[in-house]
Amino acid sequence: MRPRSLHIVRIATFTIFAISVLLAQHHRREPKAYDSRDVASHNCYDASDPSEIRLWPGAAPGAIGADPCRDIPYLRVFRPPANVSKSGQGFIVIPGGGYDRLSDTKEQTPVANYFSQQLGVTSFVLYYRLVQLDGSYRYPVPMWDGQRALKLVRTRARDFGINPERVGLFGFSAGGHLASTLTLHSATDFDLPVHDKIDTADGRPNLLGLGYPVISMDPSQFAATSSHNHLLYGYTGPALDHLQDYLSG
Repeated sequence: MRPRSLHIVRIATFTIFAISVLLAQHHRREPKAYDSRDVASHNCYDASDPSEIRLWPGAAPGAIGADPCRDIPYLRVFRPPANVSKSGQGFIVIPGGGYDRLSDTKEQTPVANYFSQQLGVTSFVLYYRLVQLDGSYRYPVPMWDGQRALKLVRTRARDFGINPERVGLFGFSAGGHLASTLTLHSATDFDLPVHDKIDTADGRPNLLGLGYPVISMDPSQFAATSSHNHLLYGYTGPALDHLQDYLSG
């Protein structure tokens, strides 16, 4: 990358980061007790909604069922309005929540809406699979969903009116960990068991933005206990030691 291009990317990254932090602060409110019924009702895949796009046409790899609130990872697209100049940029927003839930909507719809409605950036919110009480959907399933989302958007970029070389990720908290992991390890497929044409696309984002991200899975550093325990549920011994290092920025 030429120095000028790198400078522009750095400016863009900082600008998007600042906007997102301001949005998060604006929408901040007192936390409420987690209720899986509330989250499920908001985050369930709706096949009748044209703005929602399944990551896989059939069952996702490793799916344990077909529950639209648990087993179907998908994207929700936010397109710029006709009166806003289109930037050609695409951004996938990845909400946090400790890998076992998705955080409230301050990290989802408000950010994607702002990017699309005010900045002309076609935006997507990623609803990835969450670790269940029995450990289902632990690592590497969220990575499969995140990487598939990026490759799907890049493959269908022209359908969305964006440049396939301008697809970025923005993650908050645990979603920031997911976004940075996808970037750092874009050359791997995290042992995805099945592949199709979409999986051959480049998995490295062109732009990365992080909002208060989880940056480590190493308990001796800055690992967030909730994210660590959920993502690495059931891993022990050398396998756990390896993943704690591999999944740290």
